[in-house]
Amino acid sequence: MHFRKAALGLLVCFLLPSCSLFGTEKSKQDELQRHREIWQEQDISNYRFNLSVGCFCPRWPYPAEVKVRSDTVVAVFDPETGDTLRNPRTGKPALQETPSSYKPIDDFFEVIGRAIDEDYHRLSVEYNDRFGYPKKIDYEVAENLSDDQVTYDVFSFEVN
Repeated sequence: MHFRKAALGLLVCFLLPSCSLFGTEKSKQDELQRHREIWQEQDISNYRFNLSVGCFCPRWPYPAEVKVRSDTVVAVFDPETGDTLRNPRTGKPALQETPSSYKPIDDFFEVIGRAIDEDYHRLSVEYNDRFGYPKKIDYEVAENLSDDQVTYDVFSFEVN
């Protein structure tokens, strides 16, 4: 009897366009809001983390250690050497050359919100349980668009 109820539920879910086995837009927004609140409750404005980005975006040198002061990215380092991270093609400091490539944690919440609002083809997010920040964001804007997949990995987070 339970099997028939479950099968009927799956059938109804597949027939309704607003139903999803992987979470509705509303549930993704709720999850985003819950974790944003956890992050904001921490009241952390000085921190550092390592960032790795997977994409078709050769202008961004990664991985990077990002240093944030007063909610603003102030420095980007090579995590292996501790030196200022530089664009390998130009030799210029990466933060100076492409400042929008290095985001404070608050901006990652905005990336997720935009992906939900614009109904990206694929969105997967993992959050840090303790601090609430997004530790992995993986998305694809459109199904048939090439070179639009991006993955952000935030790791080695440390409050300063």
